[in-house]
Amino acid sequence: MKINNALKEVLNSRMYENARGTVFNSPKEILTPLIDVLTPYVDGDNYRIKNTVGSINRNDDDSANIAYDKLIVEFELNIGGFAAEYSNMCVVFDLSGKKALYKVAAGHTIRTCLNMCISSDNDLFVSEDTVKINKRLLQYLDEIHNRDREYLVFKEHLENRELNTDKLHQSLGQIVYNTESKVLRNFVIDSLCEFKNSKSNYYIEGEKTNLWNVYNCITQQMSNKFNKGYLDYPSLTLELRNQIILN
Repeated sequence: MKINNALKEVLNSRMYENARGTVFNSPKEILTPLIDVLTPYVDGDNYRIKNTVGSINRNDDDSANIAYDKLIVEFELNIGGFAAEYSNMCVVFDLSGKKALYKVAAGHTIRTCLNMCISSDNDLFVSEDTVKINKRLLQYLDEIHNRDREYLVFKEHLENRELNTDKLHQSLGQIVYNTESKVLRNFVIDSLCEFKNSKSNYYIEGEKTNLWNVYNCITQQMSNKFNKGYLDYPSLTLELRNQIILN
């Protein structure tokens, strides 16, 4: 991980003291253990910082002496495998109340705002103890690694399942018939055009394909919709996975 100027400024900022006289740990004390853990998984400065300034005083040389009472750092992780469903993480501290509050979240989609409302499609952990936050962060990384290994087994299984045109139609029909999700059924139907389109990455040549191509074609239809604001991408991917593994 590269410590850019924005993160450097946060790490060099001062301890925050609230109106009640409570003095909290500095951002450097809070964040350094977490950054040390995440550094191998973050390329360059693939993170975003949001904060609110709790107080600004002046040093003797008239430089700003800033203390932050709220901070969010959103990280984009590179786990080194193919399981991209849950590859993001955010770390939060909120010192504006009577006690410090810390949060860590992991998910494909994480939405944050400085009123401390954090939404994650995987999990969110909240504690007043930075040691517990660090422990949960390590658990998240282990879970992502395990998910990555499961993904590779799943990928190999689908790659080894060859389909001719008749079996392709049968597989797609089974997914449409067995799923209760109308949205997923529509994505499966949309994928049919891709298999017949010679300009598509999923075009079937020689009347043969495999389930891995089918899976990627359908998830591409989801991604196209997701990029336009569709939010329930992870649960649909899981439903597709559960259905396609039966073929």
